[in-house]
Amino acid sequence: LLPVRKEVQKSEEDRMKDVLVKSYRMHEVHSYIWTDAQKNKELGIETVPTVKIINAQTPDHQYVRETMIPTLLYFAKENRTFDDEYSIFEIGHTVEGFKENGYCNEEKKLGAVLYSKVRGEEELFIEARDAVLELCEDILHKIPEFVSVDAKYDFQHPVNTFNILIDGAGVGFLSVPHPVVLENIDKKCAVAFFEICTESFA
Repeated sequence: LLPVRKEVQKSEEDRMKDVLVKSYRMHEVHSYIWTDAQKNKELGIETVPTVKIINAQTPDHQYVRETMIPTLLYFAKENRTFDDEYSIFEIGHTVEGFKENGYCNEEKKLGAVLYSKVRGEEELFIEARDAVLELCEDILHKIPEFVSVDAKYDFQHPVNTFNILIDGAGVGFLSVPHPVVLENIDKKCAVAFFEICTESFA
């Protein structure tokens, strides 16, 4: 008799990773939960005071991040000599304020950044949109809406920023960098990015 093969049910986070790696050849990266003020400054991003770490090792690391994207944008800047084109992603922890009981309002978010010196911004933006579409269709069997909105963060483009909606509920955003931030990454490149709250997505 042949042994019975058990099917292991993958989590939605693992399924997200599968889509990004297999369909878009993205590289997974890992980072810390705090904001790096010095790296933000190099990118031209203002570090907004959020939840403060009392015993931070340095003044540059005294705030917890609210979004994954500045960290990933700096990774793109650091690795711009690695190749003319690549994409990175991370599912990591973020904090948006406090709950009523005083605990941190912690959320896991998927952030992804696409970088290219050979393709233009529009083509890269469309690929980022397609990645979001495939995530929604493959995992949830739903088609998301992309709604133009004003930029919430200073690293987002003031015009080309969109909220991602599923069944009318916001689960994240899709955008390209503010021109100042883009120039600080690389003067001869295109970048697009998206972020999805995994809990809202689920």
